[in-house]
Order: sequence, then C-alpha cells, then structure tokens
Amino acid sequence: MRIRHGLPATVIIALLAASAHAADGDLDPTFGDGGFRLAGILDGYATLVTGTAVQPDGKIVTCATEGATAYDFFVARFTADGAIATSFSFDGHTTIDFGGNDDVCSGIVVQANGKIVVSGTTTPPAGTNADFAIARLNSDGSRDTAFNLTGRLTVGFNLAASTSKDDQAQQLAIDASGRIIAAGAADNGPGGLDMAVLRLLPSGLPDADFNADGRATIAFDLGGANGNNDDQTASASSSRATGAC
Repeated sequence: MRIRHGLPATVIIALLAASAHAADGDLDPTFGDGGFRLAGILDGYATLVTGTAVQPDGKIVTCATEGATAYDFFVARFTADGAIATSFSFDGHTTIDFGGNDDVCSGIVVQANGKIVVSGTTTPPAGTNADFAIARLNSDGSRDTAFNLTGRLTVGFNLAASTSKDDQAQQLAIDASGRIIAAGAADNGPGGLDMAVLRLLPSGLPDADFNADGRATIAFDLGGANGNNDDQTASASSSRATGAC
C-alpha cells in the first residue's frame, strides 16, 4: 500500500459557529489571517492533513503523513488563534515512526486528560502485511510510555483467506471508559475487505471483554457480480476543516 500524495503546505480553516457580526459558516476573523492559517510546517513534503481535534482549551491538533521516501505520522498543534503552539514538542510538531515502515496517519483524538491518540496504517517496505498503528502522546508532544511501554502499538487482523494480510485503520474514538477504538478494514482475500474494529484498554493492551482478543471483523457479503464485497468504515467530518493547498 502506497500513499497518494496531495499538495505541500498545511491549511487550517476556522468557521464561525455563531456571531453577532457574521452568519454561521463564515470564516472566523479571530483565527489566523481572516479565518485560515497557512502553516508552512510541511513545506517540502507533499501531504494532506487527515485528522483534526480541538482541545478543551481551544488549541487545535492535526495529524498528517510526511516523508520523502519512508513516511511517518506527523502531529502538529496550533493555538486557538492559529499560531504554531511551541509548547508542543518545542517547535509545534513531531513525527512518529513505526519501525521504518510507511506509516499513514488517518485519525486523531484528545483524551479528557489531554493526552493525544493518533491512529493509521503501517506498511512494511515490501508493500503488503499492513497493520493498524496506534500511538499516544503526552500533552507536551512526548511519547507516552504508559501506553504499551513505548507509546506505540501495531495490530494485525491477518484473516486466514488473505494473502496480503493488509489491514487499514480509518477511524478513531475514545469511549466513556477511556478505551481506545480504531476501526477500518481487513483484507479477506477473495472475499474483498471486511469491516475491522479494535478496542484497547487505556494501557494499550487488547480489551479481552471485546470479542476475547480486542479484535472483531464483520463481513456483510451482499453479493455482486464478482462475489467480492468491500466493507469498511468511512471518515467523518470535523467541525474545523483542514486540507492542503
């Protein structure tokens, strides 16, 4: 699995929820330069921001993918008015590498305690046997070693019918008990893709109360001319839009 590149610089756009001076959906003039921020922190890399979350204090965290040859998760934080937050990893951004693989970030959430969880997919150089990849950062951007000792975790579903064993995380959430839920797709060989769900305890261990090993797949198998069915989660929109230009 390889990344389809987008365009270089990161843009964050803030829209008004309500204002006495503008209609809902107008650019928020208190954010950045008239409602958007051209960060420039990914100049030199062709990438897209793929996840955004807003902290309780109004700071904005984003995840993307960066790298010239091998790709890594890229996490950045901005203040509520759109400036780069230098309290996060000294320069406002950090990268996460999963063992030299191609790592594509797709989701980011902020826990109630301020820790930041990111998820995506890690693929070895051979281009097959991709796995779910999850990492957790402390609020200052450092790796959270209370999560799986290293702050990182990879999980494969490895369905028996699949030869490529490609599993892709596409969605991320934290439930009311602090458990981490990642969802996406697992390759099922001739059957196409199955919906795949992973639930972890806050420590990073698989939640044994969820299907015994913390993993579950769902095949809808609705039929079709070729017998293949691709079942996977879809990305949800966020209240502050991100993109690239």
